[in-house]
Amino acid sequence: MTMHTFAGIEHFYLYNFLNKFNVETLDEAAEISHRMNLDDVLKNITCPVLVEHTEEDPVIGVGGAKTIYRNASSTDKEYYEIKGNVHCGNNEAQKTCTYGVDWLLDRMMK
Repeated sequence: MTMHTFAGIEHFYLYNFLNKFNVETLDEAAEISHRMNLDDVLKNITCPVLVEHTEEDPVIGVGGAKTIYRNASSTDKEYYEIKGNVHCGNNEAQKTCTYGVDWLLDRMMK
């Protein structure tokens, strides 16, 4: 999920793994990144799922976020994409928080 180009830099987020995981090369960082994988557990997720994602997320590309959405087994799931390029969506914090809270309240009130 972290192997896409961002801001014209190949494998942008791997540079953060160098310090986080105390490795020296991008190859080592990529090896760790490839082990960070939800493929085996997504099928076990059956509770409601909301995937909120920015369209230019430097950490998890749109493809990665859509994979999470697509492979979760929940029958009540939604993919919500917002403009921006911040991983946590804090460039649109009010919008993402409001949407998430409304989504959650809708399910709690059923």
